[in-house]
Order: sequence, then C-alpha cells, then structure tokens
Amino acid sequence: MSNLGKIFIYEKTPEQLEKYRHHFETNGFFTFGTDNLYFLTQYAKEINPDIIIINLPLSIKLSNEAFIELEEKLCQAKSCPQIYINYQLPYRHKPQFHYWNFDTQDLNYEQILQIINDSNKKYLN
Repeated sequence: MSNLGKIFIYEKTPEQLEKYRHHFETNGFFTFGTDNLYFLTQYAKEINPDIIIINLPLSIKLSNEAFIELEEKLCQAKSCPQIYINYQLPYRHKPQFHYWNFDTQDLNYEQILQIINDSNKKYLN
C-alpha cells in the first residue's frame, strides 16, 4: 500500500502506541511514535509529519503555560493538524487543533482518518 502521509504520535502506553501503529500502517500511513514530549517537539521538525496525535493522559498535568508552549513549539515545527486526546480545551483554540476528551480504548480510528482526509485539502502540500 502506498504511503498516504506521516503520522507522529505521542503516547505513553506501548500497547496503545502499537494499536495506533497497526491501524494507521494498515491504512497506508507511515507512523512514528514517542513517549517523550521533548522528543515530540524536536523530532516534529525533522520528521515533518502530516498530522500529530498527542495522547496526554489525565495523569500528566500541564499548566496552561506549558500546554501553550507545547502547542507553539509544534506549530514552529510544522503547521499541520494536531489531535489532542484526553486534554481539557485550553482558553484559546487554534483551527488546526482537534481536542477529544475520551478514553483511548474507545478511540475511533475512522474519525482520525476522516480528519486526515479533510485536512489534506487544507494543510497538506
């Protein structure tokens, strides 16, 4: 299957990362995953992903300032759709960001693929 794009995933749980990887690679996407927020911001510059998926477990407490800094670093790295899972909507919402607040066990991969498809027209070159 052809490479339909690159998906960069931040996920702390190896089992969940493998679920992401299996589903997206089966559907023709190259995936790269990390469990380190610093690596996420650094590698996003090099990998140049088409979409970034960030699963922030509720146990990770980021201040609004830290969250905004994360967003800004990722925006500098690549202006692409970003999906934040399990994170409370911050006071400002950028149009390329999608915020979902649910258990990743119920994650609908088809919804993510739809966002990628819809975003291709808007964000991908």
